[in-house]
Amino acid sequence: MTVFGVNYGNRFIPEEWMCCGSLFDGVQSRGKEPHKTQTRLCLADLEGAFEERYLAWLDATIRQDDFRDMTDHGINVVRVPCGYWNWVTFSGEQTPNGREQERMRVLQSVVPERYIAFFDRVFENAAKYGLKVLLDLHALPGSQNGEMHSGISKSCPEFDTDWNLEKAVEAVSAMARYCARQGSLYGIQVINEPNNYPRDVHSFLDKYYDRAILAAREYLPPHVPIVVFEWVSNFGKWPSGRFAAVKYGTVVWDTHIYSFMQHASVEKAQAAYWPELEALDAFHKRQLPGGCIVGEWSLAGPSLGESNRELASWLVWCFMERSRGCVFWNWDGSGIAEWNFKLAATQFGVDWKAIPKPSKT
Repeated sequence: MTVFGVNYGNRFIPEEWMCCGSLFDGVQSRGKEPHKTQTRLCLADLEGAFEERYLAWLDATIRQDDFRDMTDHGINVVRVPCGYWNWVTFSGEQTPNGREQERMRVLQSVVPERYIAFFDRVFENAAKYGLKVLLDLHALPGSQNGEMHSGISKSCPEFDTDWNLEKAVEAVSAMARYCARQGSLYGIQVINEPNNYPRDVHSFLDKYYDRAILAAREYLPPHVPIVVFEWVSNFGKWPSGRFAAVKYGTVVWDTHIYSFMQHASVEKAQAAYWPELEALDAFHKRQLPGGCIVGEWSLAGPSLGESNRELASWLVWCFMERSRGCVFWNWDGSGIAEWNFKLAATQFGVDWKAIPKPSKT
């Protein structure tokens, strides 16, 4: 299946910059993201208000109309970021390994069973409108990158311990067990944007990918994609065909391609994207039959105004020609049209459904 998708972010892992309204009213951040001087609000900062505000946020923002409108725009897959706390519990005073345990404990305020109704709503709406769901474990215990979209802003990521790995695998197992009965499932993703970890077949990440894929396969048949992640800059650190289908089933690599530099023209923006597009093509071919998808991209950076119509059309073609497909970040949530699929249609005139796409045999 060739993916033309959109992210349904800002639901299970809301981000302050994406206009969360009352969710973070009166809340002060207690953490800093890596390499940043400013603090960024995250779910772990909702001490004393987590249950009430978070559940109300989920109830208000997971809407049937979104899925109807996605279909109208030609979308066939919706990527749904979620966190480990949506799937696993910790006994007593336990938390993931790492510093700032009190903040991490905030994320454990609600038992996973209470989230099932919201995941059911996602899958039921997707099924009603003919969409497939890529359920993405976007936040891992201890934080795989220290960013707010891991649920907790921290000065450094602390996922890489055996305890955190075991809890992440447990979360993947719970996701796969739940998804096994969902007819609208595309696949599940086991991690999002890990940073500051070594990459090779003997690394911590490789060990986690191996364990997570096999745990998911206990519930999901070989043809259902299990998605792992790598940045374009690290493609060369992985051998060809790392996760052979005979053992792991269909394994797809996700990567994210953004360009945050301003450009004077579409042609200059295209030239800036070109090296990563060439790397994507090569890595996709090296990892077949699963290959690669571009799980996040946007129009942010080039600042091209209405010329974004041309850039969007070119990027969609290039991504889909060189991979299994692409997934825009994000459906809504930000008032910035370059990041907002719906606003890009109205503000820049991007006709997403009519964008030409390469035929796949």
